[in-house]
Amino acid sequence: MLSLVCSMHAVNQRLKSAPFDRPAIAWLEMSMAEQCRNIMADLQMKSRELRKTKRQLEQKSLMTSALLAKGILVWASAGGSLELATEYILANKTALKNRGDEVRDCLSVEWATKSDAEQIRLREGPHQAHELRHCEAVHRWLKEKTLHSWVQTQNMTKGIAPMQSTVLSHVDRMTEATEPSAVHGHEHSKKSRRQWLLRWRRRWNVTLATMTAGDVLPPDVAQRKVFWEKSGVKKGLP
Repeated sequence: MLSLVCSMHAVNQRLKSAPFDRPAIAWLEMSMAEQCRNIMADLQMKSRELRKTKRQLEQKSLMTSALLAKGILVWASAGGSLELATEYILANKTALKNRGDEVRDCLSVEWATKSDAEQIRLREGPHQAHELRHCEAVHRWLKEKTLHSWVQTQNMTKGIAPMQSTVLSHVDRMTEATEPSAVHGHEHSKKSRRQWLLRWRRRWNVTLATMTAGDVLPPDVAQRKVFWEKSGVKKGLP
């Protein structure tokens, strides 16, 4: 809003110094001022509506302050976005499953009300005690989301169903790239690693599946027959 007002003021000053007809300039000034007031009124009304939506969700205990704070941390993380933050909240609160637009609005209001310095601080890395408590859960979810996207790419783009050992090796590479000091902490037994992978598949609704031997199919036809996530629809040969 401030930049809009400053721009209008600059245009107004240039008009006053230009050799135009004064009555015409006066009319133009009034017209521009009216447009500016209308724009600011619309923005204020939209802001009030978004704050009301946020309060309603909080009152119904659907959007807790802790969950909202975690969503903001997802947004501020490396490679984070509004859509990713919305997905995080929807994944952690099933009651909000069909209210994605409202969740997106709440996040937008929360982020917009933070100063530029606060947004930069969050992007560089949270330091406050309550933020550090949320970071572990957020980073764990982002890591699992990255793994989920990688498996999806292997299945849907390349037509590959990676074996358990391949997936676990990819997890190790991800950990080494993002948390070098934590690599040795993942030297668990084969049984515990398989159990972790099983829990991950359950959390992300991923299933193991194989295709029966058959005729060699074109890549696009074969890809349509591959399914990498439980959808409730049985796919196979027509």
